[in-house]
Amino acid sequence: MGAVEESIQLENKILSNKISKKQLVKEIESIEKKYGEDAFLPYNLVKKEKPWGKDYYNELVLLGNAGACSKEFLLHIIEVRDYLKTRTKIIAGISALVVLVVVGAIIACLI
Repeated sequence: MGAVEESIQLENKILSNKISKKQLVKEIESIEKKYGEDAFLPYNLVKKEKPWGKDYYNELVLLGNAGACSKEFLLHIIEVRDYLKTRTKIIAGISALVVLVVVGAIIACLI
């Protein structure tokens, strides 16, 4: 297997949530040791500013499917993935808190 195939495997691990950013960095370093610093195909990625949304992540997935597998691309897509996971957890926590406050208020009114 060559560097291109290994970088595609890394992207697949990112998309299927089977790798952390720390693990990704280690695997990138391993590939670069194995194949040299030019192991990853160059790709001039134009990053969008935060806040990122699911639409932006889907754009990155499409770019990856089209062959954008540079080191910078892989690091950015995992950053966006992790940002969206964290944001989703925060939103879920806030929603749960709002529900608790509303239920508490309703119960207080009934007493």
